[in-house]
Amino acid sequence: MLSKREQLMFYAALAILGLWVLNAFVLAPVSDAMNQTRQLRDALAADVEAMFDLIDRRPAMRQRWQEMQNQGLSENPSVTEQVAFKYLQQWSDDAGVTLTTMTPSRNTVEVGMPSITFNVAGKGSLGGVCRLIDQLEQTPLPVRIQSLTLGSTNAMGEILTVQMKLNVPYLDPSIPLTEASMAL
Repeated sequence: MLSKREQLMFYAALAILGLWVLNAFVLAPVSDAMNQTRQLRDALAADVEAMFDLIDRRPAMRQRWQEMQNQGLSENPSVTEQVAFKYLQQWSDDAGVTLTTMTPSRNTVEVGMPSITFNVAGKGSLGGVCRLIDQLEQTPLPVRIQSLTLGSTNAMGEILTVQMKLNVPYLDPSIPLTEASMAL
């Protein structure tokens, strides 16, 4: 038979073991599940907020889409090409950049928006090249600068050479659009 002290120690050890088992197999998994649920709830709340933001921006995005269509986003790639040529020439003249090459090539896709890639080369002052790039970024025409290379023709860097690869999408009614493909 165990003494009272030994019994007390036995019950205390048994209680500690029971608490450890309770923590290891009940409380910790429940706590982990609650943390995962909280993280999932926060992620879903952020997604819902992003969706509401998208819904709030819908009128502005529709207006921007209409502007792009009015400025040259066309179902006819030749029209899109001509509009892009016209704008590129106008922007380069305004910026004081001499374009030496403007070579288009049409890209085809199975889903999304096909595009015309323009390989553009020219030269001008640093300020002129910066104005040209700014005009490309600010235009309502959907133009994306895919790559940009700058170089200097002299040691002082007064005249820069610029080479750009520009992407201009056009609409093709036979190709289905997805939201991902419309991200310009």
